Amino acid sequence: MMRIPYIKLPFPCATPEVRSSIAGLVPSGGKITFAQLCEERPKTGYQLLLGFAEQLSARADTALGERAALILPLGTVRHNSAVQTDLHPWHTDRSFFQPAGHGVTFWVTFDDVGETAPSIEFDVDDQVHVACVKAGTALMFLSNVRHRTQRLNGERISVEFRCMPVSARSDEVRSVLQVMVEERASGRRMVISRGGTELHSTFVSAAGLTP
Repeated sequence: MMRIPYIKLPFPCATPEVRSSIAGLVPSGGKITFAQLCEERPKTGYQLLLGFAEQLSARADTALGERAALILPLGTVRHNSAVQTDLHPWHTDRSFFQPAGHGVTFWVTFDDVGETAPSIEFDVDDQVHVACVKAGTALMFLSNVRHRTQRLNGERISVEFRCMPVSARSDEVRSVLQVMVEERASGRRMVISRGGTELHSTFVSAAGLTP
């Protein structure tokens, strides 16, 4: 039986409205960082951050074994065109999470992928596995998992959230925009900060997930 190196999670915030907002910002065949999306489309970025806090953050905590920090400039927003662009060779995401190289990626698709639009291909024991999933799905995988964009023509919008352990952040990483979810007696709180300074916080609901 094939060992699947990712977990499929629902991500209801990947709505057609959010997709349209991203498509209006990122040209076909282009990409930007998640931090740039938040600067150019703050409402859209905030919706996605709330979705991360409510639906995904506890999963990141569990996978990393401690509280996770979502590092906004490490995230990527992609608008793949009908003529495939930005293909990569096999790689892992370890380079994003320096110096330790340990982290977790959530890849969110706004389109059905795997058959008519490019998904992600995973290297599973030297076999290629294509993740065929519906729009509004997040794939969660660790930084040592080998993967690449599927070699398939088709239009697709996707967003990548990248999280690293709070304890593994360098001074350089601490200085950039990031999000953490804190568990308090009064409830779960999403905190947006930069350089250790809190910029915004809000209480969020737990979507049935516990670290």
